[in-house]
Amino acid sequence: MHNIGVVTVADVARANPRIYAALDNRQADHQATVVEVGGKIAMQHVSILIDPRSSHSYIHPKIVGSCSLEKSNHGKSWLVQLATGIKGKVSEVVKKCPLMLNGLPSQAGLNVLPLGSYDILIGMDWLEVHQAKLDCYNKILECIDDESKPQLVK
Repeated sequence: MHNIGVVTVADVARANPRIYAALDNRQADHQATVVEVGGKIAMQHVSILIDPRSSHSYIHPKIVGSCSLEKSNHGKSWLVQLATGIKGKVSEVVKKCPLMLNGLPSQAGLNVLPLGSYDILIGMDWLEVHQAKLDCYNKILECIDDESKPQLVK
């Protein structure tokens, strides 16, 4: 008998990092599959785009600097394809970055990448860990917090 490996959607997404959402000009209201929420990092207000089609989560380099966040190098740099077709190089990460999503305390591993008009993009890596359900019509995120309690983020 042969062991057949199971490949999940998450495995495929991680193999080909992509960001599908338009990141310029704050277009979340015109994109059916994303939700924009406010948040905070180190008491600084940030704009957060939740994009379930993005394979990974990201933070804009200007926020890393202005919040004095500690970043480290990835062992190997990689490319992510943006919605525009342009590829961005990712070589640094902020591990376990503390953040608030409209009052929900959490932390995330955030790859450093310029994000147009957004400060943070939350992708499938965070959404999967937090068992997220995204209501794109009403722009509501239902998930579990870091203590496994159900939460709503609007």
